Amino acid sequence: MTVIRPLPALLLVCVGLSAQEGQTREKDETARIDSVGAALDTALAKARTHAKRVLVVWTDGGAAGEALAKAMKARALSHLLQYEYAVATVSAIDGAALAKQLGCERLVLEPPAAAVLDAERRVLARLGHADLFEGDAVAAKALTEKLGELKAEPLDGDAVLAAGLARAKKLDLRVFVRFDAPW
Repeated sequence: MTVIRPLPALLLVCVGLSAQEGQTREKDETARIDSVGAALDTALAKARTHAKRVLVVWTDGGAAGEALAKAMKARALSHLLQYEYAVATVSAIDGAALAKQLGCERLVLEPPAAAVLDAERRVLARLGHADLFEGDAVAAKALTEKLGELKAEPLDGDAVLAAGLARAKKLDLRVFVRFDAPW
């Protein structure tokens, strides 16, 4: 008579499930890192195309993060952000690796925090909680002034056109001129 022992089969199923859970966690973490990278890449591409700076904002979803998000929608600051910055907002937890790359790991320990980058991903300024807030309120005026100082220099349209025409002539290409208004 053959005796079936269910214990090894049960252990095999349990080990398989925990391995799958580990793989799922790894996939979730990779997806979060990819989404942070994608948000930054999108902002950098927009900055390169439109001669803007990049503002990376790390938040934690708490009251301070909500206050900063509300302040960023206020008239003066939102106007500056819309026309001069490409904004990438990321979670402080998911964006920890990015913060380390940009030298902001200490700032992200007390979110919200921010960094201003140029289109080539060089850090121009690091803004911690103390730079963004006065007490419990967002320092909107100081933040607007700081970001106003760091905005990109406008491009000279004549120089851009001349460079484009010279490149097109050199490569025997046609030129498409697009006049763009910021509004």
